[in-house]
This record gives sequence, C-alpha cells and structure tokens, in this order.
Amino acid sequence: MSQPVNPRSVLLCLAGVLSGAALLLGGAALVLVDTLASPRVVHDRQSLEEGSGTCVAVSPDQIDPANEGKLVFTTGPVTGEETLRDGLLGVAAPAVKLIRRVEIYQWVEQRRTHRTGTPGHRTTTYAYLRMRHWVSQPVDSRGFHIKSTTKQRPTNVGSLPLPQESWYAKQVRLGSFNLARRQIDKLGLTKLPVTAGMVAGLPPEWKGRLHLGPDGILYLPATPGHEAKNPVIGDVRITYELAKPQTVSVLARQAGDSFEPWLASNGDTPLDDFRLGSVTKETMFTELKKENPPRSWTLPLLGAAAAAVGLCLIVGGVAMFRRCRPVAA
Repeated sequence: MSQPVNPRSVLLCLAGVLSGAALLLGGAALVLVDTLASPRVVHDRQSLEEGSGTCVAVSPDQIDPANEGKLVFTTGPVTGEETLRDGLLGVAAPAVKLIRRVEIYQWVEQRRTHRTGTPGHRTTTYAYLRMRHWVSQPVDSRGFHIKSTTKQRPTNVGSLPLPQESWYAKQVRLGSFNLARRQIDKLGLTKLPVTAGMVAGLPPEWKGRLHLGPDGILYLPATPGHEAKNPVIGDVRITYELAKPQTVSVLARQAGDSFEPWLASNGDTPLDDFRLGSVTKETMFTELKKENPPRSWTLPLLGAAAAAVGLCLIVGGVAMFRRCRPVAA
C-alpha cells in the first residue's frame, strides 16, 4: 500500500523546476549576449588608444603629403557657399546645403499593451491611441483598429506631390581639404523661411496652388478654402532648411585632398569623427572614449548569478519531487 501524494507539494516542485529553467535560460542568454558584444567593445577601445597615440594635428590650410594615409585631426571654418536652388519651385538661398522637406498631415495610430494579473493568469488588453501628425510619408489607414463602439476607423487621404530633395555646393572645403557628402550631412541646419518674393517667383503650375503661411512655410491644402493654421487630413506642407558655413573639427584618415575612415591595426573599428565647433584633438578623443566605455562586468555577473540560482531551483525541485513520490507501506 502506498501513501497518497500531496498535490500541493507536486505543484511546488513543478513551479521550482520551471522557475529555475527560466532563470537558467535567461542567465545563459545574458552571458551569451555579453560574450558576443565584448570583442567589439575591446576592439573599439584598442582603436581609440592606438589612434590617440598616432594621430597628427594638422593645419587645414596646407596639405602635407607626408601625412597621406595617417590619422589626422584638424579644425577650422567651412567654406564654399554658393546659391543653391530648388529647380522645381525656384526657392533659392546661399548655402553649402539646401534641403526641401515635404510632409503630409495624417492620422497615426499607436498600440499600447496592458498586462494585468499574476504569472500564469495574465490578461492582455490593447489600447489604440490615434493622433494627427505631419509625417514624411502617407500612412496606410486600412490597417487601423476598428472601434468596437462605432465600427469605424479614421481614413487617411492624399499623397506627396514632390519628393524630399537636397542640393549641395560644388566644392565644400575645410581649408585646402574637400569635405565628403557624409561630412556635409552632419553640418548644423537652420530653417529657411519662404518669403512672399519667393512665392511670386513660383513656376506657373504651382502658383495659386501653394499658399504661404505666416510661419514661412508653403502649404498645399487637400481641399481649397481652409487656412494653414487649421490643417486637415491630406494637407501638404513644404519647408526648407540650409547649412551655412560654420566651424567644424575632423578626425579621419588623410586621403589626398579629402578624408576617409581610418582603420587601426586590428582592422575592425574605423575612426571617422566630425564635430561642430572648434575642439582640441585631446577633447575629441576624450569624448570618443566616453561614448565607448570599457567593458562592464555587470551583465555577465548578473547572468551567471541568475543561471546559478536557476540551477539550484531545478535541483531542489527534482529532489523534492523524489521525496513526494508514493512509497509502498
């Protein structure tokens, strides 16, 4: 004759084993993630240490062929401003870069998840938040959630009549060096308000369609008759930004009369830094080291601790289950 099994004890054993397995897997995952990421962190630090020891500070006004291929640092004012023009709308301004941004007024939906209850008895509910925003691309509203009360969903209309586009000066220079597009794209931007004179110079196909708002922005209403300050779904607005000459600091490999990413001896992490304003070589490396801190042991230690606790729970749960098995009298 065997003694009856206590169901509560069996459930406790099972809960211990399952909790232990979850902790063991989670801890192992943390250790694995850190193991995969740590070589990159180490290589980044090695590249910065090597770079700070070999970097040459140079004047931007004279290119020294002896520094070809070396990691160099330089700082100074950007030059090369010229009149850049939007070929479709005729808006023009002196700059080294001109950007036309085109946005459309649309419904945007966000889904928020709410979970309540206890483990094993959780209830998940979703809340749908809808807002109207200026966005860079039309939003497909066919996938929006249908409200249970109205059995309807908001509908977006309209399309972009023009793409976003950028124009660059022919020669943007830092002293005797030519700046690459990737560097020009990091220059600080300022708004370019559209003026009444610019509107007067619009091509015939756009006159009467585009309206100038009080904020210096061009508006294309989805339906005529409403003001720009009260946009409706489908309205389009066109704004301009430009990059003017400004002081910058560069850390990169000297490649002829330009700059390219510099690779350390480990060949892994390129150094190609571009900052606004005038900073020293030492400051730039200090900032880069702050942005690439040394490897932290917190994550692997937490993972190892979680895995150890999980293993103990599994072993304890199995041992308790053996003691709970029916024993013949």
